[in-house]
Amino acid sequence: MTQEFNFSAIWNQVLQSLADEIDASSFDIWFSMVKFETVRNGRVYISVPNSLTKEWIESRYLGNLQNKLRSLTNQEIELILNTESQIE
Repeated sequence: MTQEFNFSAIWNQVLQSLADEIDASSFDIWFSMVKFETVRNGRVYISVPNSLTKEWIESRYLGNLQNKLRSLTNQEIELILNTESQIE
């Protein structure tokens, strides 16, 4: 059974942890517009501004972000990135 978490707060912890690991300008460029959207069926949905940002984060940081989420929740969680146009 999935335990209830405040995933918005957890996502902020994930971002803070990542900000401590990478260059500040890179973090600002790629993660400043990334937002938590919702959680459904063990999936955390995150909004990114465009497909370039989505592809860049998926290719370089998806595994790291998922590991951070799993570490904070002790659950297998899939991270799904959607562009803002996919959400509307």
